[in-house]
Amino acid sequence: MNKITAAITAVGGYLPEYVLTNAELEKMVDTTDDWITSRTGIKERHILKGEGLGSSYMAIKAANEVIRKRGIDPKEIDMVLVCTATPDMPVAATATYTATQIGAVNAFYTALRPEPSLFNQVNTKKYSSLAAIKCLRLLTIRIELPVSFLEMGPVLCC
Repeated sequence: MNKITAAITAVGGYLPEYVLTNAELEKMVDTTDDWITSRTGIKERHILKGEGLGSSYMAIKAANEVIRKRGIDPKEIDMVLVCTATPDMPVAATATYTATQIGAVNAFYTALRPEPSLFNQVNTKKYSSLAAIKCLRLLTIRIELPVSFLEMGPVLCC
């Protein structure tokens, strides 16, 4: 029996262009840069802006970077696994749209919507190991878009 091994052959990512700084937050709510920084260590955050943009948009950008770096044809991808707690829609899987848009037309695709704190500990190992047994080329994408759940209107705290 041949032993199948797995290797990470490329890594990609995507950060939205718009940067929301603490100085901008100071104008929206009663807070200061010092207050935010001392409690969170955060000075700025990247926010995805644009009508109709969601987790799949960022997943597609990151996936295309991996495909470019690895130099493979998307049709060679056997499985697209998109893991997110912030899907674009409640019913249609983000993985379906992502796989279609990157051209992974021969791939099996599925989405996981794990409880975020358990994702890294349990689901990544479980599903990636399971998929690696059956797939030669697995594209795993972890994406979160928590700001999409916030309405940037009156805010009580920061």
